Amino acid sequence: MDETELIRAAQRGDSAAFEELVRTYDQSVLRLALSMLRSPEDARDVYQETFLRVYRNLDQFRFDCSFHTWLYRIATNLCLDQLRKRKVRKEEPVIVTTADGTLDRAETAAETRVEGDPLRNLFSGQIRKHVKEALGELTPRERMVFELRHYEGMRLRKIGEVLGTVEQWMRDYLAARRVLGTSMLWFERRADGTPLAPRRWRRDCLATVGTHDVPPAAAFVTGEHVALRSRLGLLAGSLAAERQQAAAAVSAWRDALAGQGLIAPGAAPGPEEFTRALYGYLALTPAALIGVSLADAVGDRRPQNLPGTTDEYPNWRVPLCDGDGRAVLLEDLAGRPGVSELAAAVSRDRAGLHVVADHRGNGPSDRPRS
Repeated sequence: MDETELIRAAQRGDSAAFEELVRTYDQSVLRLALSMLRSPEDARDVYQETFLRVYRNLDQFRFDCSFHTWLYRIATNLCLDQLRKRKVRKEEPVIVTTADGTLDRAETAAETRVEGDPLRNLFSGQIRKHVKEALGELTPRERMVFELRHYEGMRLRKIGEVLGTVEQWMRDYLAARRVLGTSMLWFERRADGTPLAPRRWRRDCLATVGTHDVPPAAAFVTGEHVALRSRLGLLAGSLAAERQQAAAAVSAWRDALAGQGLIAPGAAPGPEEFTRALYGYLALTPAALIGVSLADAVGDRRPQNLPGTTDEYPNWRVPLCDGDGRAVLLEDLAGRPGVSELAAAVSRDRAGLHVVADHRGNGPSDRPRS
């Protein structure tokens, strides 16, 4: 059978077909994880979780991209999640000092699933040393691009599909035709993972706090999004580690909000105040448009769609509710305090700016009103 036939057979429940798919890609997935994580233990975890998620979600694969791209998208996202976790927990060092001298654990760890250590085929001698040092200076996403291009041999367009981005010419093409991009607050971070300052955001974009695939802002404060994913068996790590990571993300945004005067320094705002402050943060950016989520406006805590689920969660069937789980009807929105409060928050400090065509008529520019 060719790959398409194997996939369709696996979707029908043919375990032999699924095992053949795993055999086709297992070494490349493990090699990618080892290259990115430099830890055999973490690489094995990502390897196993990748194929577990493929097994769980294979029925959702619709052939709108190649299976290779879909698989690598899962693996790369898990690698990036693992790298982000290292910012909030102490990692066991790869390089250790022993009685016999310095030891690289990634090089000496026994590997039972593949022939030898794949990293030995990538690096040698001084070249390996210099490459490792250079890779250490890259952000996780930058390193992922390097690994996929130079060690997996992917074309740039394919890498873009895996990482959910596009080539620069496409960005330029769309910008020249006044097609705006989108910037989501949770993803707008500096290389060190801290929130991007408002002035550093793009101008020609729609700025939002989240999307339909991301929990409402209130859930980040209460931690309900972690509890939900735990109940559905979607956590990549332990519940304690996921909660720690989520708390660290909220803490970083509290610091950023305080730095902009949107909350008091050291404060721990509740869900409503935290949500208002996040939208106030959007108002400080030069973004041409701001999108306001109705779920955020009424205090809902549940995501509209939960990636990785099918029947386990009522995707796209979640009625709009307030923070107490009471249904909110369309005709009641205008009278909801949260709606007017968020409207006021996104209007803050933007009255002096408007989008106008520049003197060449080629696009918008933010200029003070006269």
